[in-house]
Amino acid sequence: MELIRFYREANDITSVRVHLNRVTGVMRNRIANDPRDGVAARVIARAMSARAATGVEGSQPIARSAAELADLLGTAGDPERLLLNEPARTDLAVLAKSDADDVLYPRGVQSELRQLFRLLGDRIAKHVGVDLRPYGVARGDRQRARDSALASVAQSVATGLGFGDIDVYVSSRQPWVMVAEPTSPVSLVLGSAIGDAGGDTIRFAAGGALKLAQASLAIPARLPVDDLGVLVIALLRLFQPDLPSEGLDTAAVAAQAQKLKRLIPTGMFNELRPFALAVDGSRFRHEDLARDLRIAGLRAGLVASGSLVAGMRILAAGGNVLETLEHPLARGLVAFALSEDHAVVAR
Repeated sequence: MELIRFYREANDITSVRVHLNRVTGVMRNRIANDPRDGVAARVIARAMSARAATGVEGSQPIARSAAELADLLGTAGDPERLLLNEPARTDLAVLAKSDADDVLYPRGVQSELRQLFRLLGDRIAKHVGVDLRPYGVARGDRQRARDSALASVAQSVATGLGFGDIDVYVSSRQPWVMVAEPTSPVSLVLGSAIGDAGGDTIRFAAGGALKLAQASLAIPARLPVDDLGVLVIALLRLFQPDLPSEGLDTAAVAAQAQKLKRLIPTGMFNELRPFALAVDGSRFRHEDLARDLRIAGLRAGLVASGSLVAGMRILAAGGNVLETLEHPLARGLVAFALSEDHAVVAR
């Protein structure tokens, strides 16, 4: 901090930023190796707060995430506690912009695949099926924004993302579920434990689920891993017949391909072909796709709520949040929360 003070006194703001970025980069590497490194989280919180003071947009959300992590790990000081006492600054409109998608979606969710699902959204929904019964809810269980705090918060998130009125349901059967089924209007199902956790957690879950629905990825994101693999490989094989299906039931892939061929209008194949052919089969892994769809939802939830701990709470599903830090999904969320990609979306 003495070096930063020296540069400030010399009015050398560029050097201040360079030094803060260098320190933050080292601390990010420490947390990548050990997500329980609370000292590194505290240093990032202070470095990014200082960078925000120099006018670098997008620094404050990183600082807040790092402060939350430091607080969770018991290393927060007065500056972190003061930061966390301030309301989180979120701008839901940034999530609705298509140019945010390349940052929100990890590498496993290739842009060409996203375009395929966007074009086939309604058809895939009808093909796979939309059913609220697994969550233990029915149409008569809809929550009204005027009568339910959870529905009111969820609807405000939906409005901020550009949705009209949505149907909100609370699931006691799956208390930590966060999913948006592509009905008309969209049906957002949140677990009862998420509702009990309150504001930030509701905003996180609603933002993550609705962002996937907005991109027609809600159904792929909720499918079991191998079912997702069969669906995507079958779809791609309509255009790349030799695409491998490692670890998947080849008969199921062939049967699925026949169903999809009947589902897609002939005139639509030309529109889909460039995107399907652009998917790199050599690096496609359906396990990576399943994981990265979930991470994308978590990233969107973070941006929507401004709270890293809310996402950790959902991932822990009532368990020990600290132990959840070691989970690959939690590591993916933490890495994004402390990264420059988070700053890019926040801008």
